[in-house]
Amino acid sequence: MQAKNNKLFLKQAWAKKFLDKRLKKYWPKAKKVVSLKIELIKVFLDYLRFTVRYRVSTENTNGEIENRTVIIKTERTKKFDWPPRIGKVQRDFLATSFLGKHGLSLHIPRPLEFYKPLRAYLYEEAPGEPLKNFIQPKKWRADLFYKKIPDVAKILKKLHSIKRRPSFVPGNPKKIIEDGLQKWFDIIGKYYPAGEERARKIISILKRMETRHKDIIFGKKHYCITHGDFQNDNILVGPKGNIALIDFADCKFFNPMDDLASFLIQSESHFKYVRPKIYRQLTEKLKERFFFSYFGRSIKHSEEMQINFFSAKDILRIITFVSFTQKTWQTINDHSQMMDNLLTFAEEKVKILETKYL
Repeated sequence: MQAKNNKLFLKQAWAKKFLDKRLKKYWPKAKKVVSLKIELIKVFLDYLRFTVRYRVSTENTNGEIENRTVIIKTERTKKFDWPPRIGKVQRDFLATSFLGKHGLSLHIPRPLEFYKPLRAYLYEEAPGEPLKNFIQPKKWRADLFYKKIPDVAKILKKLHSIKRRPSFVPGNPKKIIEDGLQKWFDIIGKYYPAGEERARKIISILKRMETRHKDIIFGKKHYCITHGDFQNDNILVGPKGNIALIDFADCKFFNPMDDLASFLIQSESHFKYVRPKIYRQLTEKLKERFFFSYFGRSIKHSEEMQINFFSAKDILRIITFVSFTQKTWQTINDHSQMMDNLLTFAEEKVKILETKYL
């Protein structure tokens, strides 16, 4: 029923009436909707979740035509628990509204509304292209990618430096991580049984790390507001070079090293895919520039340990996501080269944990 109702956002007549009722709320000077173009961007699980773009032209009180772009993201129902994340998932609207009032308004999309009947978040699209586009195989622009890293690191630091504790703080993070790891293992075992034993060993090392270093990893005195999914697809470079962050669906009060790890491991994974022969050099250059810009000094041993822990955790999340969405392997003997490569990548990371910190 949820998916069926969500599809109302794709119906032209319904969408126009929806916007007409909200014009003054969204844009006080707008008088009427002149035209509306609907573009479906992403679909997940047969429309249970999807993202759509509205290109809206409105006429204002002076008779002038103004063009705007609105993004609508439908969210999971309360019982819908995918993808399983580390940390309590919160609504984009709550997070961006809070952050906009505390110094990040220039670096986040303008939130419009959380429409409860259809569990949809609406916001004005921030102009720009994802940072990931600078390191695409056919349009390799690594020089521009590295040039933006100091700005990216400084904005992340600004996010982490917001002092006030927001209302979307999660519960017990250690229990959430433990529960998440178990959910991930169950999903991998169900959809990619060929990798179940390897995943078991990876999780075993992660759990040992949790126990050995729980005071550092889960030391709440260092917690702050975090993005929750800080990676190249969620970092936009605007027409004038300004940086905007999007997708705060997993914003939470947590260990800031989790954000750093997410950005670095996603970047390394991309380097590994598009430039396999030199991805290690590319990754080291990124770390050097990113760490210096974020910390303003050399990285400490404890910080490096936490980043390595969360990096390994994040690869496991990626493995879980891929195994779940592809659903093509049914027996322990059915292998996928991509899945096996990801498991090898995760094993390399947990080997570092086991060698250096256990």
